[in-house]
Amino acid sequence: MASRASTRAALWAVLAFALALRTYHLTLPAWDYHNWRQTITLMVPRDLARHGFDVLHPQVAWVSQDRPSQPTYFSGEFPLQGILAAALYRIFGESDTIARLVVIVFSLLGIYFLYDLLDRRAGPRAARLGALVYAVLPYQIFFGRVFMPDVPALSLALGGLAWVDRWTFDRRWRTLLAASALTSLALLQKVTVAGVCLAIAYLFWVAYREKLLRQPEPYVFAAIALVPAMLWSSHSFQLGVQCGTWIMQPFTFGRRLELWLKPSMAGDILSALVFEAFSPAGIAIAALGLFWPARGPIFSMLRLWLLGALVLLFLIPELLPDNHYYLSLLLPAAAGLAGASLARLADRSRTLVWVMVAVFVCDAMYTAVPFYRPDRWPVELGVELNRITRPEDLLIVDSGGSPNVLYFADRRGWMIDSSYPADFVQFRVKLGAAYFASVQPPTPARRDFFAALDASFERLSPDGRAGPGPIYRLKPRTRGNIYNRRMPLLDLIQKDMTAAMKASEQARLDALRMIKAALMKYKVDSMKPLDEPAELQILNTLIKQRREAADMFRKGNRPELADKEETELKLIESYMPSAPTEAEVDDAIAGAMTETGVTSLKQMGVVMKAAQAKLAGKRVDGKALSDRVRSKLS
Repeated sequence: MASRASTRAALWAVLAFALALRTYHLTLPAWDYHNWRQTITLMVPRDLARHGFDVLHPQVAWVSQDRPSQPTYFSGEFPLQGILAAALYRIFGESDTIARLVVIVFSLLGIYFLYDLLDRRAGPRAARLGALVYAVLPYQIFFGRVFMPDVPALSLALGGLAWVDRWTFDRRWRTLLAASALTSLALLQKVTVAGVCLAIAYLFWVAYREKLLRQPEPYVFAAIALVPAMLWSSHSFQLGVQCGTWIMQPFTFGRRLELWLKPSMAGDILSALVFEAFSPAGIAIAALGLFWPARGPIFSMLRLWLLGALVLLFLIPELLPDNHYYLSLLLPAAAGLAGASLARLADRSRTLVWVMVAVFVCDAMYTAVPFYRPDRWPVELGVELNRITRPEDLLIVDSGGSPNVLYFADRRGWMIDSSYPADFVQFRVKLGAAYFASVQPPTPARRDFFAALDASFERLSPDGRAGPGPIYRLKPRTRGNIYNRRMPLLDLIQKDMTAAMKASEQARLDALRMIKAALMKYKVDSMKPLDEPAELQILNTLIKQRREAADMFRKGNRPELADKEETELKLIESYMPSAPTEAEVDDAIAGAMTETGVTSLKQMGVVMKAAQAKLAGKRVDGKALSDRVRSKLS
């Protein structure tokens, strides 16, 4: 009894350690390794929580083809973890952290299922060691806390295998049905975990031998496990046909196998195995488990699972270079084999085994650290777009084909990469695109592209800012100002000051401090809260001061000081609404004259007041408007 209690304590210790590892950077945005895949999956619970649990038609944020009025469906795996996360969103509110907790629970369940399997077939020492190895493998540490379907699918596959193995001992139908359900959910989550079916088939063979084909249990299991996955795959394929995008990419299986003959391809995958998925020490103990000269059901079933995973990886060479996370398919079987072989080795030298495990744990954690390196620009750009656009605005995002900007912007739109010409933008404007944004700043190679945009559209982001590329407004707004602020200007200035400090942009930081000082002075002097009219009045005053100072410095032959004033002027203007076009000014003056009935220059002030009311929310130059009204009344 004491031994069993100590074994359970060891399991809880492994689970606690695994949980601690998976909470690292838990509350940060989905901006780390494979963030593009994370944000695709995160779009699903957001859609389900907001628009109802239509699990057959989960939607994503990008516009497919040229039909922005039509939804784009998630043509991927069955969104089990998305359904669970959406249910939690309804209770606690939308949060990437909540979604990650769902995956962490699946990850811990996978560790438990592997422990259960090894404990029954190889003993408690193998169970402890195998669970620890699986918990600490770099890909398990990282992907065990990001919102992607791979770890949940592997955990469910481990559950299916463990319960089939349990059924071989108790032969109860309820045990078999539970194993069937777990395996079915695993295949629904990710059909690529099908390699586990070889291990399950082996267990059925062990149970029945030559009588296997005459027994009903294998057929019942196959029907429950395989039919739902086949139906969902067919449905998902039809969603892809309807929308023109396939997340599961069924056409890639068995295609372009000649890629394996390229040394660069094999080298890339081998490097990812050693320095990402397993770690150098991890690949060593995995090899020990694979080649350990031992027989028995546990070694046979895990080697068969590993063989199935290797065959599947061999069949998808096109996907692997950009989707290293598929290598996770090798981890459960490799960890189980490592645990079983290390337990055998411990019979000869326990000290050696614990030294190996200690080295592996340290090496695995060190190997996982680079996965958390943030890709900040898509997040910053998405947050900015969310702030300045309306929910109904369609975006064009040059993000390398990644949906991460659309996710953080919480908007729909098109994803493009730098190979698209400026004509693409013009055509999408006709389809309703309202804004264009680029993750990467303009480069010399794309000078013509951005010159064409500058010639046709209004650039909103200030020149020379550190961070992501420019934002353009592609069509006139019918109401509101450009930035449509969601936070007070003082808070926005403070946020931008922090960004400027991090980027070591001293000139920008000085200008922002000047704006903040002016806002604070008004707040103190007037003893009133800052509202938008007051903010605009202060910014207009600062713009006027900078313009006059620049003119003075140019007349005094001090171009460097004039340039400084004009740079600050552009920065201040970036926090202002857009200036009206000449046509908008003329329309406002004509409407004001019609409404007031004024035709005489003597009553110019009446027209001015009415025209300014019509141009509310725009950055109006009072002198220019006065001159235009005077010319109309003369």
